[in-house]
Amino acid sequence: MSTVRFAAPVDLASRAPAGKSVQFPGAVQGSAAGKNFKPRGNKSTLTIHTAYYGK
Repeated sequence: MSTVRFAAPVDLASRAPAGKSVQFPGAVQGSAAGKNFKPRGNKSTLTIHTAYYGK
């Protein structure tokens, strides 16, 4: 089994600052971290999609 772990800079309520871009590191662990995951400089073969919910 593989896992992706993120270290997002959020507050105690899991919120990021509104109206600002947020960058955060991520790590792939498990079988997907092997030869199938190929980091290339600041880019990688991992794509992350996000959703925003707010007022």
